[in-house]
Amino acid sequence: MKRFVSLLLALCLLCTASMALAAGNVTIALQGRDGFDGYISSMFVWGDRLLLSSYDGMYTWSQKGGLVKTSGYENLDSQLVGTEDEPGVIEVEEGEYAYLDSQIFVVGDQLYRIANISGEDGIVASLFVEMQIAEDGTVTLGEVIDMGDVMTIDYGDGYIGSRGFSQPCTVDRVIYALSYGESNQEMVAIDLDAATMDVLYLDTDKEVRSMAPFTEGKLLLVAYDYNTDPITVSLMAYDIESQELTELGVMPNDSWSGPTGICYDEARGKIYYVQSGSVWRRRSSAICRWRSIRTLPPCSWAICTSSAATKASSGAT
Repeated sequence: MKRFVSLLLALCLLCTASMALAAGNVTIALQGRDGFDGYISSMFVWGDRLLLSSYDGMYTWSQKGGLVKTSGYENLDSQLVGTEDEPGVIEVEEGEYAYLDSQIFVVGDQLYRIANISGEDGIVASLFVEMQIAEDGTVTLGEVIDMGDVMTIDYGDGYIGSRGFSQPCTVDRVIYALSYGESNQEMVAIDLDAATMDVLYLDTDKEVRSMAPFTEGKLLLVAYDYNTDPITVSLMAYDIESQELTELGVMPNDSWSGPTGICYDEARGKIYYVQSGSVWRRRSSAICRWRSIRTLPPCSWAICTSSAATKASSGAT
């Protein structure tokens, strides 16, 4: 598990090398070193910084400021609804309560979390609440986008629940994510400016497992076909405007460890993904030529770049 997490995090760094977050080989956070004892579970690229989260805290890292532990992250729920002495960023009616979902959405240079307001019959409303992080690591809540009940789902017997979202990515302040709704797996488009959510049509029986922004107006999808033996894994392009799917090719699959964690480096025209303990890449113009960039070394509980990542960032093929 430790090795797999390290590979996924290295993949994120590969796809964002053009932002010059790190030059050469650098260890960012390592348990037991420099007083760091956290357990990093996820990472996001946020402007010129990395955002690292653990089960009980959050860190930012930049070349200039190094690793900074945030303050106030654990108190965001009280900031949400406020206290007797300090009003919160939202108001709830008598008999209702509000809580923040743990998932973080990166939208341009802004960070959001979902706040759900719950009442007697379940979720009353959902809101996107901006999470602001100052240079000194202080975390506060900012802008609130009231989505009403568009992100809720009726589970029957009078209970209204909140949708779960996976693999979120953003194009022009619209969040695209996978979700489960009335028609089983769905892809949704959440427009933050219009405060709307649309369920998008996917003309395929395959199960979409990963997604990422692709070339202009398109998303890149990894889709599994469980009706074949062995399982077939397809790389597909989704046209946002026409809602059409185009199969780009069949990805290598060893039947027990399929491709995951897809991302696209538009500047270099290359696609990266994780499979069987290795990070793989290929040129987007050469569908059938897949190449491993070698197994990345384990990083203990660290988030780090590797020599392979440095080679990729330099434009090597």
